[in-house]
Amino acid sequence: MLKSLFSILIVISLIISGCQSQNSSNSDNETNSEEQKPIPTGDNSQNSLDWHGTYQGTLPCADCEGIQTEIVLKGDGSFTMTTQYLGKSKTRNTSSGSFSWDETGSNITLSVDGTNNQYKVGEYVLFKLDNEGNRITGDLAANYILRKIDDQITERYWKLISLNGKAIAMTETQPREAHFILKNQEQKVNGHTGCNTMNGKFETGPDRKLEFKGIISTRMACMDVPYESEFTQMLDKVRTYSLVSDTLILRSEADAELAKLYSVYFR
Repeated sequence: MLKSLFSILIVISLIISGCQSQNSSNSDNETNSEEQKPIPTGDNSQNSLDWHGTYQGTLPCADCEGIQTEIVLKGDGSFTMTTQYLGKSKTRNTSSGSFSWDETGSNITLSVDGTNNQYKVGEYVLFKLDNEGNRITGDLAANYILRKIDDQITERYWKLISLNGKAIAMTETQPREAHFILKNQEQKVNGHTGCNTMNGKFETGPDRKLEFKGIISTRMACMDVPYESEFTQMLDKVRTYSLVSDTLILRSEADAELAKLYSVYFR
């Protein structure tokens, strides 16, 4: 009897020992698994904001009225920067290259003519940083901001660059280049066909709806603008638009591309 009881106790002891060993092994595996899991980096400007696009503003200048600045950031890491020193020069200086992100994914550096220009990327804004990479503070802080304009098609000068798949170039004898401006006030459109002044109205809506209404123009004859009628007739067919950086694409009801226009900031 005692022998049987002793045997039972040995079996129970072995079972308990095996369970403890298995639990310890599972615990070690869980610990190792936790250690192998990647540490989340968290959201930052680089991976959580729609940062690519066009930013514009006028930065302070020590010896001029201001530096009119446009920066275009592209998704492939390249940039284009255009500046004009107001009240000092009518020359527009354009530079391009690649920009880099810092280790936090919050700030970018644009190298222009050997000079590093640093900006903090915010939601729809770029904050100009000082030479040490710090935010500028004080009374003039608000003047060191460039604002994104990609999602806005009104109050911008749109120059016609392509019509029904054909490139458009201005001739030397043309009165003006073909363009239009969509005005917020009363949703009016003002522009030029390349030969005549044109006016009318427009309507926008959900899903990038855009329609032109009652477009009229003056009646001057221009031999060097053969696409004038085609341009105005095209506007009647527009139903939607798409926006790629600083290029506006007008589309028909069937989503066919009708024309391309480029946003000209410096006027």
